[in-house]
Amino acid sequence: MPKPEWKLARRNVCLPSRYIRTSDAETYRPIAEIVDEVEIIEAEAKETAKAQANAIYASEADLLNVALFGQTAAPWRDDQPDADGNIRDHAPIEQLVVLTNLESLNSGLIRQGLTAAGRLRKLTKSPPPRCAPCLLRET
Repeated sequence: MPKPEWKLARRNVCLPSRYIRTSDAETYRPIAEIVDEVEIIEAEAKETAKAQANAIYASEADLLNVALFGQTAAPWRDDQPDADGNIRDHAPIEQLVVLTNLESLNSGLIRQGLTAAGRLRKLTKSPPPRCAPCLLRET
C-alpha cells in the first residue's frame, strides 16, 4: 500500500466516530426529556417517603398512647365527641411527664431493634424502683 493511502486508512480506523449510527431514529431521546422524567420520578419518591414517615410517626404515637392511656387517640375521640383536641391535650401534667419518659425509653428500644409489640411490652411493664433506664438494659 502506498504511503498516502496508508495514512488515510489509519486515520479512518484510529479516530473514533463522534456519531453513533442507529437504524431506528425513535431510540434517541433528548436529554431535556430524560431530565424532566427523572425530576418527576424524584418528586414522586419524596412524596411517598413523606407519606411513609407520617404513617410511622402516627403508629409510634399510637403505641405510646396505648402504653400510657390504654387506648389510641381514635377511640378516645369517639368516646369524647365534645372534647377539643386529642387525648394528650386533656392529660394532666403528671401523665405528660410520664409520656416524655416513655418517648425517651421507646427511642432507646428502637435503637436496640425491638419490634413494636416488644417495645409495648417493655413500656407497659412497671419500672423497677431503682431507675427507669434499667428497662433498656433488660432483654
